[in-house]
Amino acid sequence: MAIWGLILGVLAAVVGTGAPVDWGRNQVENHIQVLSASHELDFPSRVTLRLEVGSSTEITEVEIFYRLGNQEVTSYGYPGFSPALRVSTEFVLRADGDGFIPQGTDISYRYVITNSSGQVLETDEYSLEFLDASQAWQRLFVGDMEILFHDRSAEGVETIAKDVAHRLEDVKQLLGITSIRPQKAVILNSGRESLESFPPISQTTSDRHVYGGFAFGDMDVFVLADLDRDGMVHEMTHLYMDEALNAPGTRTPAWLNEGLAMYFEAGDKGRGRTVSRAALSGDLLPIRSMDRVPGRPEDVSLFYAQSWSLTSYLMDSHGAEGMVRLLDSMKQGRPFEGAFSGVYGFGTDELERQWRSNIMRGATISALPDPGTLGTAVIIAGAMLFAMLAIFVRRLRRVEDPFEEGDVDFYQ
Repeated sequence: MAIWGLILGVLAAVVGTGAPVDWGRNQVENHIQVLSASHELDFPSRVTLRLEVGSSTEITEVEIFYRLGNQEVTSYGYPGFSPALRVSTEFVLRADGDGFIPQGTDISYRYVITNSSGQVLETDEYSLEFLDASQAWQRLFVGDMEILFHDRSAEGVETIAKDVAHRLEDVKQLLGITSIRPQKAVILNSGRESLESFPPISQTTSDRHVYGGFAFGDMDVFVLADLDRDGMVHEMTHLYMDEALNAPGTRTPAWLNEGLAMYFEAGDKGRGRTVSRAALSGDLLPIRSMDRVPGRPEDVSLFYAQSWSLTSYLMDSHGAEGMVRLLDSMKQGRPFEGAFSGVYGFGTDELERQWRSNIMRGATISALPDPGTLGTAVIIAGAMLFAMLAIFVRRLRRVEDPFEEGDVDFYQ
């Protein structure tokens, strides 16, 4: 059964402004004493971590260690202060620009404090959740998802989430995932929220609303602009892949990463037509250029459509069993190209040749006129021509006899 609860305003030591850490009793070691610790969220730009500490001899150094989400790397910094028996420090963690932190990210941190006598106090680890505290967030657990949302019906969100969780079973089977820690899904409600919650992108990309969501594998979080089944399936597939393909040195090409995420969506959303048009105009992207998502907004649509088409062709023509073997080989740390040729018996250049041939056959057939459609078009055109001829005759008669009863037009 789904469990959900309402986050109201500021949660002590979790989210909020100026929320003090509940230390229980003050931590004291070798005459170093933590007097207070707190944090302040200035969403979406920063987190300020504050510490007040005293000692029987001068405090000479305060070092802070912090970790974002599920990152294995711990970062550190040195808050500035003047040595004294009692000091107050601030450490600002940027959450925008190059230091972007997505909503829903758990931030854990601890301090190491040293005094002039060489005594050291290492605090316990504490955590907070980076969220816009101005919203009344609700929390719902369904399947492998911890869903955060606001100003929506919990029942409606739960219904959609259960359907998504059911559809994700096929993804988990393909990737061989049996269990995973809950992944956070932050659901937004407006374009303005997206601007504040999405990572930095170009103004053109933002204006065109190119992206509807982002997944952050090392944070165990995805953020969506709206509540959408396919969006949730897409981003959760990315998080599953990040979890499954975590061997050192493993790098999945972007076309396969995005292609698999789209493969499990419902329908093709016009991607087939996009690929067919590009094939006929000679604008298809070479597969070797698709290791990364293109930067230009005008190229993004074709990249995604082509990634979906390539992956669908691979799955439908060579079977899901081959994809399972490919992913298993990559899990063991084998580079993609070697894993691919080892499973399929040919490389990605041959895959592209086969796929292009298949696409061109379909595009050529689509371009041929349908006899039924052509006949219908001829009939419609003939009817329109007859109607225009009738109107012309009536107008001609009106010129000859402008006062013919029933044919007078009134203009104001």
